[in-house]
Amino acid sequence: MTRERWIICLSLLTPLLLTLSFPGFEFSFLAWIALVPFLLAIMRTGRIKAFALSWGIGLLSYMGIFFWIHQVRGYTFYHYLISGIYLGAYWGILGLLLKLVDHKRQSYPIYVAIVWVTLEYIRSNFFFLSFPWALLGQTQYKNINLIQIAGYTGVYGLSFLLALVNAAIAVLLYHFVFISHGRLVKRADALLTLYLSPILMVLLLSIWGRSVCRSYDTAGMVRVGLVQGNIAQEIKWNKDVFPLTFERYKALTKKVAQEKPSLVIWPETAIPVDFRSQPSAFWRILALAREVDIPIIFGAAGSSKIGASDGGEKGIYNSAFYISSQGKILGEYHKMRLLPFGEYIPSMGGLSFAFLTPGLKGNFVPGDNQRLFSLANAQFGVTICWENIFPDLFRGFVSKGASFMVNISNDAWFKDSAGPYQHLMCQVFRAVENRISIVRVANTGISCVIDPFGRIVKRVGEDEDQYLNITGVASHDIQINPGPTFYTRYGDIIVIVCTAMLILYLVWRLAGYLWAFTSRKEKDCSA
Repeated sequence: MTRERWIICLSLLTPLLLTLSFPGFEFSFLAWIALVPFLLAIMRTGRIKAFALSWGIGLLSYMGIFFWIHQVRGYTFYHYLISGIYLGAYWGILGLLLKLVDHKRQSYPIYVAIVWVTLEYIRSNFFFLSFPWALLGQTQYKNINLIQIAGYTGVYGLSFLLALVNAAIAVLLYHFVFISHGRLVKRADALLTLYLSPILMVLLLSIWGRSVCRSYDTAGMVRVGLVQGNIAQEIKWNKDVFPLTFERYKALTKKVAQEKPSLVIWPETAIPVDFRSQPSAFWRILALAREVDIPIIFGAAGSSKIGASDGGEKGIYNSAFYISSQGKILGEYHKMRLLPFGEYIPSMGGLSFAFLTPGLKGNFVPGDNQRLFSLANAQFGVTICWENIFPDLFRGFVSKGASFMVNISNDAWFKDSAGPYQHLMCQVFRAVENRISIVRVANTGISCVIDPFGRIVKRVGEDEDQYLNITGVASHDIQINPGPTFYTRYGDIIVIVCTAMLILYLVWRLAGYLWAFTSRKEKDCSA
């Protein structure tokens, strides 16, 4: 086998290992070595080949992680491939940047971690293509002790650790296999100490995280009721089905009301009609809240005063309504981070991206206010669907004084796939970052309660050991957040540090190239 083929075969292990690390397979321990084959391959190639190889590996990695996406209605292989090409481009840039530093340097693992975190953050915040899903650190969402560092660093701190360990192992293997050819070298002890120290750091942080989970003060408790209606996506928007839909939610609400919760929560667009302009739906829900004497949060398509689609149709909000136990509307929240190509069609100037839309015909307009609702001695915020995957948006609610958070979602699009589990994976980190309880209620699941340490302490359907595509309720006493964490106050400090260090290094390299180029020119002129 030629060297080029050997390198390609080696690097193909990375997409496989990464795919197996995420929910769908749940072999999260593989994330600690998943990048090693890729990094070893990059060390043995030139810059151009490193760029091409990295892009290809990135494409295959994301197509593997999102293997389930074809279950979304209207999503074709064309959209699947385009998504992989876009996300893989970040890996291409990664490959180029990694070739700027000699992998034999002792600082190489740290450099890899810095570049990785910087590119992850850019991918997570790049205009309407922002996509903080399938971040490397998210693979560890069940590693409760270790993820407690997210209260200081956010999920990017976990990504930094994983990239650092992967790079350290890769460099150690490179020294042992390619430089010493399997023989012990003179500096073997020093190399082992240097490159295995990140693993020791991970173990120490895990021990610290375990102590954090044991020492936590709460400002009180509040009981919430979760209602999972399980309305199939194929019939959800059929107006003729709405009476049956409401009767199901009414029966489930009465059932969970027997547990005496202080708040009952329905999923996103549980009422799939223009709530305010439909008198029958409007009065039915108000009457139900009075009947059970419990406040209700529910999702509905609220009408918008502004905004129109390209076709001239009136835009609508994707909203959450808060109804008091007296049957009055106490407030509403309009989804701020809409799903591109699903809830709206992105455009830049006169350029429309409608050709990328996978057959979804959303016509929503975004809200503009992170509103908090009051409940007894607590305040809470509501996020809708994928808004919980955005750390800054979520942190904004907690900074404004939210004592706990509610997320309503409709993952019926994903059917019985890894999608709902990966969606839940992202939300665990919002709880840890802000040390706050999250109540998640989804149409077909997974509906659950996440405690301030990221532990999933209650699920709808846990009695049947089935969480998707079931109809059911659950209630749980959740902890009230006593105050903001370091991350809530200051955000992604680790990203700022990593980005600043990378920019300074790139400027220094560019200055070096310019200096060398100028010196060469001067020598040529003098000659």
